[in-house]
Amino acid sequence: MNKNGFSTLEAIASILIISLVLFSSITILINNRVQANATANRLIAYQVGQNIRDNITHNTTYSDAFAWLNNNETKTISSDNCAYDSVIVSCDDFSYVVNNISFADLTEITFYQPSTEDQYYHVIHYLIVISYMDSRTIELWGWIYE
Repeated sequence: MNKNGFSTLEAIASILIISLVLFSSITILINNRVQANATANRLIAYQVGQNIRDNITHNTTYSDAFAWLNNNETKTISSDNCAYDSVIVSCDDFSYVVNNISFADLTEITFYQPSTEDQYYHVIHYLIVISYMDSRTIELWGWIYE
């Protein structure tokens, strides 16, 4: 600092430092907000998945699911094909709307052909995948058993 005040270089350096601090703070705040929204949407997606899993588990018998699979390795059900290919999953399971978010196009349910051991214990595994917040997904496993 000279007798007349700050030099031009000192003023530019201090403005640069203040700008960096403000930019970093704003970036952190925006990232925190995005993460908070993602967490809220994850909780909603998880609740929707639990509802779908409960509906399938309580409304589907092992015999019906095993006959429906008909020795296919896997079958994937979505809102696009639930009316045509699904006897054991209701299309209503794809109609959840929470906070103006429709989960119809964001949900897929995959049923896996039971292994020999699964057939012995009368168990069919299925996986519910729900997308939320761009490319983020959650997976919930379910079982149909006697």
